[in-house]
Amino acid sequence: MSRRDDAPGKASGTIANIRATDSLRFGVSPSLSPPSLFSSSSPSPPPPPCVYSQSFGCARASAFPLLSQLAASRETRRGEMASLRSSLPSRLRQLLSGETAIGPSVRTDSDTPPKVKSFIDKVIQSPLQDIAIPLSGFNWEYDKGNFHHWRPLFLHFDTYFKTYLSCRNDLLLSDNIGEDESPFPKLAVLQILRVMQIILENCHNKNSFEGLEHFKLLLSSTDPEILIATLETLSALVKINPSKLHGSGKSVGCGSVNGFLLSLAQGWGSKEEGLGLYSCVVANERLQEEGLCLFPSESDNEYDKSQYRLGSTLYFELNGVYSQSEGTSSHTPNSSSRVVHIPDLHLRKEDDLVLMKQCIQQYDVPPDLRFALLTRIRYAHAFRSARTCRLYSRICLLAFIVLVQSNDAHDELASFFANEPEYTNELIRIVRSEESIPGTIRMLAMLALGAQLAAYISSHERARILSGSSLSFTATHRTILLNVLQKAVLSLNSSSDPSSLAFVEALLQFYMLNIVSSSTQGNNIRGWGMLPTFLPLLEDSYPSHMHLVCLAVKTIQKLMDYSSSAVSHFRELGGVELLVQRLQLEVTRVIGLTGGNDESAVVGECSRNSDDLLNTQKRLIKVLLKALGSATYSPTNPSRSQNTQDTSLAATLSYIFGKCRKVWW
Repeated sequence: MSRRDDAPGKASGTIANIRATDSLRFGVSPSLSPPSLFSSSSPSPPPPPCVYSQSFGCARASAFPLLSQLAASRETRRGEMASLRSSLPSRLRQLLSGETAIGPSVRTDSDTPPKVKSFIDKVIQSPLQDIAIPLSGFNWEYDKGNFHHWRPLFLHFDTYFKTYLSCRNDLLLSDNIGEDESPFPKLAVLQILRVMQIILENCHNKNSFEGLEHFKLLLSSTDPEILIATLETLSALVKINPSKLHGSGKSVGCGSVNGFLLSLAQGWGSKEEGLGLYSCVVANERLQEEGLCLFPSESDNEYDKSQYRLGSTLYFELNGVYSQSEGTSSHTPNSSSRVVHIPDLHLRKEDDLVLMKQCIQQYDVPPDLRFALLTRIRYAHAFRSARTCRLYSRICLLAFIVLVQSNDAHDELASFFANEPEYTNELIRIVRSEESIPGTIRMLAMLALGAQLAAYISSHERARILSGSSLSFTATHRTILLNVLQKAVLSLNSSSDPSSLAFVEALLQFYMLNIVSSSTQGNNIRGWGMLPTFLPLLEDSYPSHMHLVCLAVKTIQKLMDYSSSAVSHFRELGGVELLVQRLQLEVTRVIGLTGGNDESAVVGECSRNSDDLLNTQKRLIKVLLKALGSATYSPTNPSRSQNTQDTSLAATLSYIFGKCRKVWW
């Protein structure tokens, strides 16, 4: 027999010997071992019944006690391991069980807070067509959010969008525009976007967000309110958190939506074409004023009218357009480029979709150019009314805010600044303008500057692109913005414009980013101009201004952390005394709210407002304590300063320790 034929026999013999040894160890006869799984021969016939029963009886008598003990000890160990694993955190249990690969922490549904799960269940159990009803009263009443907890709700929103939006001709920009059987569900969509924005603003782990394809459909809407709500939701998604600029926080990209954002951010064109953002905003506002003025200025009026006429003219080049053969649906390339040119579009009475359909039929616009053409139509047609033009100015700024913070929009940003190299100066002109520019537009321009700066700090690639966009703020720019902030702070109490608070907040956020970016680049931070501007906010005791005070104190603290000269200057200005006084005030207020004798039940909106105010006051107390730590201690001089405010500060700290339960719980 050959060696190849010998091998199976040797293997079978070895296995048989091992099996015999194991059988004797447990008191079982070797003759009872099952046939070898590796043997190619047929199993041997069973022994006679009498032999089998006698052998099995002896084996059972000797082996069963041992097997029972072994099984019992094994079950005991399993129980101990199960109880040990049940006490471990869910993520560790998941890794030990080997159910999923090691990766980012994913919270399971069992970790979802009951209050969050209750709201999600309430929305999901409601009829899909009535989704606006359970969403209408939603406000953030939860602790620090985790986006994974809210994913079932976002999946439900995804189902709604697929059901009611994905087949609409007016959003797909198909040849059958305007032939939808049902009206656009505006109320439900606005409620969904509002809830999504609130959740995204209060949650981390947003990088796992899905469903961006629905935002492409919503950006094709001709309703400015839908566009603004969509862009505000995207802004909450991609917003770069200043506190995580140097951490491991992941920024979010918009993928294929970036091209749509670029088209919207370009607005009426470019400054080289005479259609810069500032020119269009001012032209619209001036013409509204001239219409109310008895003796308008002829020269200014003629200039503004020329800008107005330029902005309301539709000019769109169909490069590489496809022509449709008669009688067929196929498209063949047409080497000659054509131009869609319609002047005075603001005088046309048709709506945007009708104009779009006319252009598609007349010029045979291919699908890949339809969104860009629709955008040009929407902006040119917006000059038909002052309100619509203001809305599209907001849309233009919001689109830029989202685009500049999207972490995968490098090509789109390069294309944008190639056409708008002076865009930063345009934004500063809007912010500092003494013209009658609406406060909302100025606030968004300031947010755009802040978003641009945050993007510059957070990414080397975006910093390279933005380096040629006049982003390097000169001393003149800083002085201009400080003067704007000073005027805005002093006029807070007398202003009736609801956007004034948001404008000051945007300015403070910008200076927070400016301090962080200066420290990152190793520049010497000069905070002497900032501190006198920020100090009046420490004495502002209006409850509605509490978040501004909190942001101002946080900015002052960052400035003192990065600049030792700012610490000494802050002390010279009496800043430490102001911090101590404000700390005493807020501690007294918090203890009064949490431990007062008035036990009357307050329900509804008043109760929620009271809780929000209490949480803001507690946050303010924390940042005040941090700022005091920075102001009263310096690494170059570790000795504490012995000033008159030390006594009052020590008394306040003792008071906090004595009432810590009421202050923090």
